[in-house]
Amino acid sequence: MNGVITVDDMRFVKKFLITRVSIIGTPYVMYDVWVPGEDGSTITFINGQKYYKLTTKTLPEKLDVLPAMTKERFDRVRTWRNRLDKAARNLILKAYPDAKIDKNFIEVID
Repeated sequence: MNGVITVDDMRFVKKFLITRVSIIGTPYVMYDVWVPGEDGSTITFINGQKYYKLTTKTLPEKLDVLPAMTKERFDRVRTWRNRLDKAARNLILKAYPDAKIDKNFIEVID
């Protein structure tokens, strides 16, 4: 059945939980970094613990209060998001050093 997702493996790097997920019927493997708590827009429960996806962390108030549709807000939010993406990539590669992930944290397995 295409599109079914199963968690292949989970590894901790400090407090962060990194998941490796195969999409059945495809050559794709996705990696995600989860943080204990609920400070993000994507939340899940793993073994009874609430986690949020690092790259969906809620925008800090100091950025959220910047005027909408301004270059300053755009630039500062983009810089903040890029830092989250870089942190996620580094954590994934610490947990799975041989992973060959793209910018969306997806690996194609031959």
